[in-house]
Amino acid sequence: MQIHLLPGLSLNQDGRLVNDNNDWVHLRQGDMDGACGPYCVVMSLLARKTAKREEFIPLNGIDYRTRAGKLLKELRTSDPMVLSGMDIKKLQELFTAHNTASSEVEVGSSKQLLSSATNAIKDGLPVILGIKSRKSDELDHWTLAIGASNECLYLLDPAYDLPVGNYWNAVLSVAPTSNRFGYRYMNAWNCCEVEADSILVVN
Repeated sequence: MQIHLLPGLSLNQDGRLVNDNNDWVHLRQGDMDGACGPYCVVMSLLARKTAKREEFIPLNGIDYRTRAGKLLKELRTSDPMVLSGMDIKKLQELFTAHNTASSEVEVGSSKQLLSSATNAIKDGLPVILGIKSRKSDELDHWTLAIGASNECLYLLDPAYDLPVGNYWNAVLSVAPTSNRFGYRYMNAWNCCEVEADSILVVN
């Protein structure tokens, strides 16, 4: 099995996932205000090396004239902790505010979206992926795809820690086992059947 990983991502000497600038790429909800969607936006900017981690965790206050400041200002137009989630249009507005990367929205069947995501990863582009489970599993979530193989997409999920020595903390199967919720989302803490409902390819 061959896994395609975004260019420039590696593990540092401490086993942390970093980009070529030595910035930690994974963010966990709680590292900054917001929720899964905004974390995926910032992680994709870090993966593309168009932002630095320190810009989003400023020690001396936020300079709203900077790209990171403009993104954070746009984020403030939502409720403080993004309790009601964030739709794909709002995620695109965050990219527009940062102005270093663009994003293309795709909607369609899970099969089409996961095929597009796999191709984007192989082209070196991160993909923000919206997944939903059945109501009983209560998963309506954004995650960032950074790797792909014929069997899975390899994900950075902001809801969970990234264990030291790992490139990803979740996977999503790309071969369905049933019609709608036929794709298996798995990490060390959760496993459920999901569908993909939209993707944002980050250029």
